[in-house]
Amino acid sequence: MKIIPHESNIIRKEDPIYGKTRIKEPVLIEILNSSEVLRLHYINQFGVPQKYQGNNVINFSRYDHSVGVFMLLRKLNASLEEQVAGLTHDVSHRVFSHISDWVLGSQKNEDSQDKTHKEFLYDSSLKKIIEQHGFNIERIANHHSFPLLEREIPELCADRIDYCLRELYYNQVLVDPKVLADSLISYQGKIIFNDILPASFFGFSFMNLQNTHWGNINKVIRYYLLADTVKAALRSHKLRSRDLWKTDQYIVEILENSKDPKIINKLRLLEQGFQFIEDQENPEIDIKNKFRYVNPAFLDKKQEVKYLMDVNENYKKLVEESKESNKRGIRGKIIPKNNETHYDNYDRTNKITA
Repeated sequence: MKIIPHESNIIRKEDPIYGKTRIKEPVLIEILNSSEVLRLHYINQFGVPQKYQGNNVINFSRYDHSVGVFMLLRKLNASLEEQVAGLTHDVSHRVFSHISDWVLGSQKNEDSQDKTHKEFLYDSSLKKIIEQHGFNIERIANHHSFPLLEREIPELCADRIDYCLRELYYNQVLVDPKVLADSLISYQGKIIFNDILPASFFGFSFMNLQNTHWGNINKVIRYYLLADTVKAALRSHKLRSRDLWKTDQYIVEILENSKDPKIINKLRLLEQGFQFIEDQENPEIDIKNKFRYVNPAFLDKKQEVKYLMDVNENYKKLVEESKESNKRGIRGKIIPKNNETHYDNYDRTNKITA
């Protein structure tokens, strides 16, 4: 996300997916300059810091995502109120994004950030900014007040669309996220695609990311290990709960310098790699992971709204099979990696493939 030098009281931003925008609304400028939004530069979208991801996936920040959501809403002519809600929708994330949900809440639902969002806004400098400009903080704090910003799975919404397009931009080459973004329209209060082709590209791309990244065993276990490391640091008082409102790097430095064998051993597993052995009967770990999927809506040739799962049997089958695989959860044990077994190729079938 590039910030272009600007004249007084105007900010110009350039995004690789949505292009350029000129921001002159005082409420948006003040929010962009707030400490709460600027902090998101230092919170990884994927949770696990790059050093401990175990792959070459390019990370991006919650700041990039938050501004991206705002720019998508602006592109779709959302109200200024909804743009404000979009720009602030992730300010309540603690360190390591959804990993903090695993520490403090439900790993299956990843919802502790949603539950604390209103409280965070009320206690932040953003409340004064929002109210001074005539907006209702109660409405801004409720994402579901804004149908373009937030909808329940599997419908499209700006939040869900942006994190998918942004990951496609940084980590895949087969689909141009800029083309997909340009194919989005606001229609009867919903975000839909203007044709079946971009809807199909987006749907299959989203499910590929669910299966190879967001729901991939490697990623899920790294979430588990880092969350367990943070819990150990909290129990031993190396960390305090208020530290979780700081930055990823601040916490990483505390963990790495802790000299606590339990903490250091888990970090070593993350850095050097591990194997997972599935054991449904006597598991040492039992993880239920959140399942993400979409059912993109689009306009057909008759300008009628259709849904991809209703017209594409292959896509419907992919979603159903992915959902069933996810329901099994991750049950087994983790052991240090050796030179003969490659964890990334684990195929969820009671074996590890070389």
